[in-house]
Amino acid sequence: MLMVRSGHITDEKVLRIAKLSKQERELRAEYIALRSQSMKLKLASNVENKVKDLGLFPSKEPVHIIKEVKEK
Repeated sequence: MLMVRSGHITDEKVLRIAKLSKQERELRAEYIALRSQSMKLKLASNVENKVKDLGLFPSKEPVHIIKEVKEK
């Protein structure tokens, strides 16, 4: 009796592992798709096109870098 129950418990765990593995693959695929979409939206050319309607344009002057000097 004990061995039969042990076999059923093992079968249940195997099925649960298979279900969770499938779910993991689906979530991983969704994550990759969303990350790819996010990267495309962050491209400078896409951002420039979206803000043109707001009247914003890229600066014609180069960026000024301000460096902080730490004293010892």
